[in-house]
Amino acid sequence: MSDEEDYMSLKFLEEAKSFENENKKESYSERRKRQLREQQQKAYIKPRHILEQEERERGLQTSVDNDNKGMKMLMKMGFKKGNALGKKGTEGIMEPIKVDLKTGRQGIGMESELRKREREEEEEMERKKVKIDPDDFRAIMAQRAKESQHMRH
Repeated sequence: MSDEEDYMSLKFLEEAKSFENENKKESYSERRKRQLREQQQKAYIKPRHILEQEERERGLQTSVDNDNKGMKMLMKMGFKKGNALGKKGTEGIMEPIKVDLKTGRQGIGMESELRKREREEEEEMERKKVKIDPDDFRAIMAQRAKESQHMRH
């Protein structure tokens, strides 16, 4: 026996399969479909609101550098990077205030005003509701049911 590979070994079969896969040609229609798909992916332009959202997220992920005018002012007032804002370094806020975008076309304070009105209406409805005991309610409803049965007969 010699050190050469046996012609019946799996190594030759694996090489043959890889050779077939490399030389396998796709049909014209398959190639055309693939090219069209690639062109559509390249030509796709994201909507403006998605681009704005991605840019906003990217901006919020980056920290403010020391060259920033606001950061310089904070440093002059005694702020150190990594500490919280506030009187005591650990009790203040660590993260910036979240951005709350106004998506509607109403005015600046309109959303809070609408929430306030809804809350007032709910309170008014609660106040107007008659405070009645459940047992009394059942008795009243039973009486009404009896009256309606008597009227039918």
